[in-house]
Amino acid sequence: MVHFYLRVSVFLLGVLIGIFLAKYPINVVNNNENVSTNPSYDKWLLENKIKRNNVIWDRLRYGENVKSVIESDFLFKKVPVTCLIILKNYKNEEPIRNTWAKGCNELKFIKIPQTRSAPFKSRQERSSWMLLCNQLQDLSITDWVFIVNDYSFVIMENLRYYVAPLDPNDKHYLGHAVEFWTTQFNSKNGGILLSRGSIEVIKSRTTKANCSSISYLNREDFYLGKTMATLGISPNDTRDNTGLSRFLPFNLNSLLFNNENHLYKNAFPFKCCSKNSITFQALDGDKMYLYYYLLYTMQVFHYGQYGNKPNSQDRDDEIWKRFLRERNIFNDNISSEEYFRVWVKYIDNPSTFAAKLQEELSNNIEL
Repeated sequence: MVHFYLRVSVFLLGVLIGIFLAKYPINVVNNNENVSTNPSYDKWLLENKIKRNNVIWDRLRYGENVKSVIESDFLFKKVPVTCLIILKNYKNEEPIRNTWAKGCNELKFIKIPQTRSAPFKSRQERSSWMLLCNQLQDLSITDWVFIVNDYSFVIMENLRYYVAPLDPNDKHYLGHAVEFWTTQFNSKNGGILLSRGSIEVIKSRTTKANCSSISYLNREDFYLGKTMATLGISPNDTRDNTGLSRFLPFNLNSLLFNNENHLYKNAFPFKCCSKNSITFQALDGDKMYLYYYLLYTMQVFHYGQYGNKPNSQDRDDEIWKRFLRERNIFNDNISSEEYFRVWVKYIDNPSTFAAKLQEELSNNIEL
């Protein structure tokens, strides 16, 4: 049990911290010390003459206006990402749009035609590899393209935090690298990230004829890896500086209980889980909404001074005093009998008040 709760707390807290880091405003001073750093990212900020400071949720939510740019908003504009969703379960399209995909600069769905036939070989129009390959040929070139399954959950802020220092014009092919039949490729279960440089090479040195030469289903990640290999582009080690994996190809149940199903051999050692994790499997739309609530909607206030204040409502002894002052009676040393007479004079005696209330109730019932 201790081992289980340790894994739960480490992973969930780590992911929450990763999202929290991406919410820190730029040019805002705060004394929050719970901040991790990425040396290359910090260097990139300095090169762009950006000062990065921290602010607590209490000030963001209840304090004075923060005259700065939120870091996640800054990265959204600075690091454009096009998301390509390989959609096989059409029911997941709406949850994806309503949750993590809000962080994509552009969102495209590659809808795989649904069929009941055996998924070994199919007509070309149903081949996920052909559809993906054609989409890459027709795609407008942007800095980054992220290919992901329809059952994955992506923390876009952590993705941008990771790739911001990288030059998108270089040939990057990032994700969770595995090996199959001596070919190293990035598994679609962890997401596949291609840079502008890689997309340009694909568009210039391959054609749609290459896409139609293979029509096997559910192997688009493998055949993309083979294509990248022929172009001289190989997967990179994407673990963080502590050796923990960023692109997680499993669901939380597998990660927490350590029962991963290793279909392929890992090209680099896999170790759960970076606190700046980028992907994990959500499996269905309901869980996407749950994770989105935990990561983006729920706010944890450890301390603060703006929103954590006593109720401003009047105390009981102030209510009757205000009642008297409103009627030009400024004598606070009034007895209960005198107060009752004032009340009857300006309001109603209890019997009359009860009778009027009963009459109103009777009229409402008749209506």
